[in-house]
Amino acid sequence: GFIFEGRRFSFDFQPRIRFNRSLVLMTRVSLRHTGRELRLPPAMIVAYLCLFAAAAARVMVPLATLPNELLLLSALLWGASYVIYLTVFARILLVPSLP
Repeated sequence: GFIFEGRRFSFDFQPRIRFNRSLVLMTRVSLRHTGRELRLPPAMIVAYLCLFAAAAARVMVPLATLPNELLLLSALLWGASYVIYLTVFARILLVPSLP
């Protein structure tokens, strides 16, 4: 948790976990709904690792000596995973589906 104007708040990790799973779902749906084989592009493994590292960094923030830097690293890794997704799947999603 953190303190904001004298009130203590705690972070709810459940929405973040669901959102992280959404990248996996987006990958699967993008492949299947465009008629492509359900084979994971190698770059998406890097995206999933970035997402996992972002979550791990975020969880470690309360224990860190440099929490702001760790939050920044987490945000950059999280963003990188979705940039990788967009670069891999933009062409697939913008062209007509396979028969």
